[in-house]
Amino acid sequence: VNAVLGVSFGMAMRRQGAPFVPTAAAKIRAVFGAEKGLLARVLGPSRGDLHLVDLGSGEGAMVRAAVREGGFGRATGYELNPALLVVAQLRSMGRGVERHVWKSLWLADLSEANVVFVYGVPPIMERLGRKLLRELPDGSLVVSNNYALVGLGPPLLADDVDTPLLAPDGSGPVYVYRLSSGRGGLGAEPPGK
Repeated sequence: VNAVLGVSFGMAMRRQGAPFVPTAAAKIRAVFGAEKGLLARVLGPSRGDLHLVDLGSGEGAMVRAAVREGGFGRATGYELNPALLVVAQLRSMGRGVERHVWKSLWLADLSEANVVFVYGVPPIMERLGRKLLRELPDGSLVVSNNYALVGLGPPLLADDVDTPLLAPDGSGPVYVYRLSSGRGGLGAEPPGK
C-alpha cells in the first residue's frame, strides 16, 4: 500500500499526474449506465467498434467497465504505478480487448481513441487539455471526473453524482466534452455533427 501511495503522490507533487483514487462505482454507473449513462446518451447503444482510453488508469476499473458494462470494442489504460498496473493486468487476464500499458499519460497514444477518460487534478488539467486537442481525432469524447477541463469550452453534458459519504472519490460532477473539428476547444457541439 505504501509503494502505491508513494509513487502516486510523488507524481502528483511533480505535476506529472494525479494521485490514485479509485473511481466510485456510482460514477462508473453514471458514465456507462445502459440507458441513462452519460456515454449512452451521447453515443447511443452501438459502441462495439469504439476504443476508450483511460489516462492514469490505476487498477483498471474504467477499462474493465468500458468493455464489460459499456459495450466498447476495446479499452486501453495507461498507468505509471507498477503495482497498480499488475493489479489491473491480473483483473483483465484473458481479455485481450482490455489492455493495460505501463506508460505516462503524457506519452499515451491517443490517435485511435474515440473516448478518453481522465480523473486528473486541477494543476494538470490545462496542460492535459492541450494534449487532447493536439492528439485526439475530430468528434472524440472526453470524460472528466470531478474537474472541468478549464479554458476548453463548455461541456456537452455534466452530471453531479452522489457517492457514499466516506468514499475516496467523493460526490461531484462528471463532465463529457466533444472535441470540435475547429480545434478551438472542446465544446457543446451536438452529437452527430
